[in-house]
Amino acid sequence: MPVITLTWNAGIFTPQDATPYVNHGHIYALQLRDGNNNLISNGPGLYIIENNANVIYAGESSNIRNRFNNRGDTLREFGLQPTVALANHTVRYATTNPVGRRELAETWLIRILYLRDQALAQQFLQNVEKTGSFNAPGDGLTINNVGTRPAYLNAQYVYNAGAQI
Repeated sequence: MPVITLTWNAGIFTPQDATPYVNHGHIYALQLRDGNNNLISNGPGLYIIENNANVIYAGESSNIRNRFNNRGDTLREFGLQPTVALANHTVRYATTNPVGRRELAETWLIRILYLRDQALAQQFLQNVEKTGSFNAPGDGLTINNVGTRPAYLNAQYVYNAGAQI
């Protein structure tokens, strides 16, 4: 049975304006920092974007920091200042173990957040193209959420072989 552990970082990261800099032809003017002024991870993992505590997007990236730096470049092209355009937005992230199961973990996370929206009769999650049901692998699936997990995620989810998620 695959066991995927999501280790949630304690930091809640907020968009902050940054001095624009150029890296590989891109101009970056957005940084995500926590309350201790630490930058968000530049490693692989999952992330959740919240707006006023409502989950609006979830995804995965091989480099979380670059994922958002690229979005900052787009905001700048529209002439928007990140701290104004993204007021009330926060980002949480988790590392995955094993790293090679990051895409399965993303599919699971989006599905769980979508089902949460449906149970609450709301629709905040935007990436609805990935919300369809799927079956657990033939030998089952366990997801463990450790660290400072969001309150809306359980500590553990266990699915039997082939169970519809």
